[in-house]
Amino acid sequence: DFCLTRAWISASEDPVVGANRKGPAFWQCVKSKFDALYELEAEVIQMFDYKSLTNRWLRHINKDVQLFLKYWKSATKEPPSGTTESDWMTTATDNYLQEVGSAFRFEDCFRVLKESPKFCIESNTEAQALANQEGRNSTEVAMGGSLQRPIGNKAAMTLKTDSSSSITSTAS
Repeated sequence: DFCLTRAWISASEDPVVGANRKGPAFWQCVKSKFDALYELEAEVIQMFDYKSLTNRWLRHINKDVQLFLKYWKSATKEPPSGTTESDWMTTATDNYLQEVGSAFRFEDCFRVLKESPKFCIESNTEAQALANQEGRNSTEVAMGGSLQRPIGNKAAMTLKTDSSSSITSTAS
């Protein structure tokens, strides 16, 4: 699940291709990234096709992480003074267990996904106002300034072209 999560993030945040892929092409990309990660980290290699990865992501990981995100937001909205991220995670998992009736199984996946722009906690009105005053992105302000803007499509294409041309000229 953790390898699938990392592969999904890598494929979804690829600045060269961006969002210019249809569903099957996107999931084929996720599968190739998953295979590379899985081969490095797994002791036993199992064969998964992209449809089984898609199913696992949509029906289990994404669904549960999105639900857990609601409890995470609640735990971190106005945390008591002196609490830590570990305390917030405990509160969120306890609330998830109480409401859903089963333990949250994707904590490792959540920890990676919460750093991804798609899963960022939405900014509130105060963060939006502060962002406007400082000329910054409201999500960056809401997340404590820890997010950096990803490289754009044109810049990524330029980097890719430059690196491939330098390899070609070095080989000559």
